[in-house]
Amino acid sequence: MGLYVFVIEPLWVLPWLEWMTPGILYRVRTREALVAPSFDDGPHAVFTAEVLEILERYGAKATFFLIGERAERHPELVERIRAAGHEIGNHCWRNGTVLGHSRKRFMEELEGTERAVELGQLRRGGEKEREKTLTQRAQREEHREHGESAVQKARVMAATVQSGPLQTLRLRSRQEAGPTTAESKKKRIPNPPKGGGFRMTIKESGDASIEHRAATAALKDRRYTDTIELPTGTRFFRAPGGVAWPWQLRLARERGYTCVLGCAYPHDPMRPPVAYIRWLIEKNLGPGTIVILHDGIRDATRSVEALPQILEEGKRRGLRFVSIGELVDSGGEAAGDEL
Repeated sequence: MGLYVFVIEPLWVLPWLEWMTPGILYRVRTREALVAPSFDDGPHAVFTAEVLEILERYGAKATFFLIGERAERHPELVERIRAAGHEIGNHCWRNGTVLGHSRKRFMEELEGTERAVELGQLRRGGEKEREKTLTQRAQREEHREHGESAVQKARVMAATVQSGPLQTLRLRSRQEAGPTTAESKKKRIPNPPKGGGFRMTIKESGDASIEHRAATAALKDRRYTDTIELPTGTRFFRAPGGVAWPWQLRLARERGYTCVLGCAYPHDPMRPPVAYIRWLIEKNLGPGTIVILHDGIRDATRSVEALPQILEEGKRRGLRFVSIGELVDSGGEAAGDEL
């Protein structure tokens, strides 16, 4: 059964995968005739350029999940990808499993790749673009440190309340909480914030008990995450080899990424026949499909050869090839939204 699922990739297995791994995006449920091709492990000096030429010929857009050290070596290709209107995703710093990475190393690889894919943007945009990118990077750091600052505030508030009688207390967070007096028998601060906020009970005696929810929960609050504009549009993360520990995916989400795989992957690094690549992708090709191919492997000739025929078939079916970001933003329901 495992071999059948691996080789055939039947679509009926997708609901099961989405249930087992709710934080990963495999497809987008949409009625729009949109498909999102993606390419991993680049940029490659030869194959990435060939893929870009084919996509331009067919008026197609795609998402390129770049390896950081390769992006650093080929900033001109990073610039060319972005200049052509394609999307860039984070594929970590080196091509290889991240399963043995510590928390520190994993975060260093995410951040290193972010810096590498910024190079082309800074070269192309000049000083104005540089200022924008640095501002966005600061937003990201503020987002990451939000939980730590909230916990510190909780400790200060607790020390203040326990130091003596309390007459009036005002607690502020992202939403303003009204004044609460010690004369009332028992009042709760109205409308506590959902993520990283505090709940406080004031008793007539002046004693106070403070219960704070983990401030790091704010990092999982999708509404807060969506306010962070990530540098160079790197909204999406795909683990090298498609495999990562749950805690690594959680760290990526806390940094603002959506973790992405796909539902049409012909295992092209294993160098299958071109006919198989075409057959598997075209079999699963439909509205909301995310396709996985590789432009950064040692020999991507089969993938490059199959690509024009796949685009032709999609065009015949009335499908339009777009980036993953455009597919998600099209108004469809994305698997993995409920993190």
